[in-house]
Amino acid sequence: MKQNTAYGACITEQGYGTACTRSIPLYGSPASTAAPAEHEGADAAVEERQVILLVEDEPDIVQLLQMMLEKNGYRVRSAPDAESALKLDTQAISLLLADVGLPGMNGVWLYERMHAANPDLQGLFMSGYALKSLYPHQSLQEGVNFLSKPFSINNLVGMVQRSLDP
Repeated sequence: MKQNTAYGACITEQGYGTACTRSIPLYGSPASTAAPAEHEGADAAVEERQVILLVEDEPDIVQLLQMMLEKNGYRVRSAPDAESALKLDTQAISLLLADVGLPGMNGVWLYERMHAANPDLQGLFMSGYALKSLYPHQSLQEGVNFLSKPFSINNLVGMVQRSLDP
């Protein structure tokens, strides 16, 4: 899969089962890979202050998500883990988009620490595990701020828009 810049991963957790994901790059002319019509004009709607901090430990996923978000007019900063993310200026960030399963501190705890420093910060979480298999936590709300991997560009951009403009 690496020769095609594709990515695959399987995660197994006793008592919960196995989750497998596969990310394959889009192929086609730039016109065919553009964002769908419902997100047209997103560039104009994205304000300068709307910076997304993407925290994900898989470099291939970071690259793909950053590209998708930037093509839709968002400014994106990234960090490979919670420790690196905490070193950034939280006041300059509008949305934390974090994987729940980060090494060290998980994405939910990271959000809680960053939100304490910046109460205007919004949180959007993603995981390859189903929401029900994750520990119960008030910061995770299906349909509100949780994306189950794999997800589409439409789902990502739609959830980001809803998170930034609740």
